[in-house]
Amino acid sequence: MWEGDGCNTEFGGYDNNYEFFPAHRQWYNQRIPGWAVGQEFPYWDGYRVPSLHFRNREEEESWLQWRRERTQRQEEEAGPSTRREKEAYPANTRVQKEDTSTQRPIVAIAAKEAPMERCGSAVNILVIGHSFIFWAKKHAAGQQLGLPKEHMKLAWQGWRGMRWEQLKGRFYNALHRVNFVHLVIIHTGGNDLTSKKTPALIENMRADLSEMLENRKVGGLAWSDIIQRSNWRGAISPKGVEKARKKVNRAMHKFMCSFGKGIIRHDNIRSKQHQFFREDGVHLSSEGLDLFLGNIGSFIQEWWKSQEV
Repeated sequence: MWEGDGCNTEFGGYDNNYEFFPAHRQWYNQRIPGWAVGQEFPYWDGYRVPSLHFRNREEEESWLQWRRERTQRQEEEAGPSTRREKEAYPANTRVQKEDTSTQRPIVAIAAKEAPMERCGSAVNILVIGHSFIFWAKKHAAGQQLGLPKEHMKLAWQGWRGMRWEQLKGRFYNALHRVNFVHLVIIHTGGNDLTSKKTPALIENMRADLSEMLENRKVGGLAWSDIIQRSNWRGAISPKGVEKARKKVNRAMHKFMCSFGKGIIRHDNIRSKQHQFFREDGVHLSSEGLDLFLGNIGSFIQEWWKSQEV
């Protein structure tokens, strides 16, 4: 499945099955199961970094506005009968709490657990990008970042030397072989900073991501920040490339927040911390990959919790 030249196409503990991803979208409205609330996943323990924070008030307000609009659309699509049932839940819950303090609110619990019972299958996540993804997959060694296999299936596609212009073709090639992907995490663009003008690169990124967001096979999209490097190959001015990196990341933050989509930050991986990089100053060392995978895993967990009924 998802074969290609130079592509790391193995999956963490799963058969190469064309039915790897389910056809339905019932999962999309389900919430994290009760057993997982507050549970610690050891793989990235000690490297936990907040991934869903905002750089400024504008990003936060944009994201909150999108959440309000999404809730309103869901209520409009649900129809008046469903809205009346939703309005009745708090009242029923209060009555039960007044009667006895030892019993749990049955109505509220049923409302949260019903989507999980209807779904009965795992969430499917695609992580796609350049060599960082290629080596991260090998480093993870099928551990799924410590995430529960019964609820999440991760597929990795990484190409060494990949540039942004190659992303869209490989992205659609992957979608042709699956039914639905609940979350796509994109980590690429760093190899383009030394060869393309920043405004043109940002414009291409916005156009391609807008097209991907419209695809009906994709439930969610997340941008993974371009990481610092101590050695930018082919760079005339390393400081200029670093400025371009920050500018691209800021532009992608603003773009993704305007659509209510996710951002994965890697502020804990800095080029001055040489232990996180290999001798070439480009690729991440074993310690750096631990942090990189920890950031992605932490984001996925928070993203999973954010899915509302």
